[in-house]
Amino acid sequence: MTTTELKKFYNAYIEASKVCDAADEAWDADLENEELEAEFDRTYALQNKALEQLTKAISEFTKGQITEKTARVMVMKFEGNLQNLFDRIA
Repeated sequence: MTTTELKKFYNAYIEASKVCDAADEAWDADLENEELEAEFDRTYALQNKALEQLTKAISEFTKGQITEKTARVMVMKFEGNLQNLFDRIA
């Protein structure tokens, strides 16, 4: 796992999060709309998949020194700090 590959996983997660947030906002504006609910559900699943891939990549990159569980907490709590880190390393 290279830093470039790790950053790609991070960027994919950030993009999936933005798409999911937009779908959530659209659904919040019209909670009775089943199509918007389905779109949110779809984008939420994609965001979670991207998060799983990122946490696995972080664990692989650190050769297991950071577990997938710990990596998930890091991503969820320190997303801004991770962005700064990735900007510096790749």
